[in-house]
Amino acid sequence: MNMAPNTRRCVHIDFESNGLRGHARCMAHTSVCVRF
Repeated sequence: MNMAPNTRRCVHIDFESNGLRGHARCMAHTSVCVRF
């Protein structure tokens, strides 16, 4: 996983194990898409 400042990459994290599901939000500072 290359973290480039010019390239925005979102990592989809599924929280189905916790029973949480909803919309996916992309964090700019962390560049990680978290599903809430």
